[in-house]
Amino acid sequence: MNVRLGNVYFIQGKFEQSAKYYKESYELEQACATYSDPNKEFYEIQALLNNTGYSYEKANLLDSARHFFQKDLDYIEIKRKNNKVDTKTLDDAAATVLDNLGSVLLKKGELDKAEEMLKRSIATKYSEGDGIMIPPLIKLAHLYTLKHNYKAAEQAFVKADSILVKQPNPELESRWNKARSEFYAQQGKFDLAYAKQQQYLVLRDSVNKDKAKLSSIDIEKDFVNLEQSYNLQNLEKKDTIKNIYLIFTAFLLFLVIIIAFLMFRNIKLAKKSSQIIERHNQKLQETLLKLEDANQNYARVMKVMAHDLRNPLSGIAGISAFLIEDHQPVDEKASLEIIKASADNALGLINELLGSVLPTHGQGAIVFKKEKLNIQLLLQQCTSLLNFKAGEKQQNIVINNHEEVFINADADKLWRVFNNLIVNAIKFSHERLYHSY
Repeated sequence: MNVRLGNVYFIQGKFEQSAKYYKESYELEQACATYSDPNKEFYEIQALLNNTGYSYEKANLLDSARHFFQKDLDYIEIKRKNNKVDTKTLDDAAATVLDNLGSVLLKKGELDKAEEMLKRSIATKYSEGDGIMIPPLIKLAHLYTLKHNYKAAEQAFVKADSILVKQPNPELESRWNKARSEFYAQQGKFDLAYAKQQQYLVLRDSVNKDKAKLSSIDIEKDFVNLEQSYNLQNLEKKDTIKNIYLIFTAFLLFLVIIIAFLMFRNIKLAKKSSQIIERHNQKLQETLLKLEDANQNYARVMKVMAHDLRNPLSGIAGISAFLIEDHQPVDEKASLEIIKASADNALGLINELLGSVLPTHGQGAIVFKKEKLNIQLLLQQCTSLLNFKAGEKQQNIVINNHEEVFINADADKLWRVFNNLIVNAIKFSHERLYHSY
């Protein structure tokens, strides 16, 4: 934007303003611009330096102009040493800047330095032909006129004119005619000087007429309108950004709602899972209690079985002791039958104990083995077996009824019933007390 404003102000002849915008553009380019193409970077920065210097020259601020032209030349030499910009581009830029610096030095009256710069400009090969040589040739002709070196001045005029014939340029022709008029006037050739002056005026008026079209533009007003348009665009961009922010905020709010819903659902599921786990724990506790009860039952069963096993084993031990120590005559067969019955009862109790611990019929169900059974005989076996135990307390067990009675029952279990009754009777009776059944 600054470059365009500088161009417009330059065409309108407002050179100080154009210099200001060119200079600002140069500073912005130095501070911010990044280029991937070294030639483009060189072209942009070098052109801004040259345009700034030329605007200061047109504003007759010669010291500022000289500063920027010299800075431009130094920049060209730096790039020439870096070998990143092609030689053609460097030479084209150098030819123009040398011409402009020579013009400033000429206006400041430093004729020798001006001559050096102008000759260097002419000697620099320009890629687009000889047209670039016209301005320095006209200036050299004027310089030689001031030095009264008319021959050299004439040569410069002729060479410039030959190029103008091939490449017409109204503005350069007007400048050529003005310098030529001064050349003739200084030599006293006033008729020729007047003719060239007239040609200069005609060409100048034509050039100024074209420039006047642009000068009539109210750049300040257009700039204000442009600024308003720019501000409007900025407002529209801000509205767009606000809309984007609103959409983004709504999206975030939607995400928050979804996350909150998921968290609520997870909490609810966790609570439900906790309740299920609690119920399972309760069931496990109940199962453990049942297991403890079962273990206690097993312990009771073991205790009972141990108590019941003690009696038949005691009978076996007693009879065995009797057979060994007693010298009284006994019926050996009957004693052996009692020993056998006691052993069978003990084995039955052991089997029953194992059956209760490792049941094979259902869940610990008691199985009854029924058979035809003589109760009289079974009772005699029990009393015969336990008489030895009763003898320890000086007691005697007597059966008064000798009639045989047959029933269908489990011999082992009925024997245990008789056995427990008689054992308890012996246990809880006083010594020397006789019992009869």
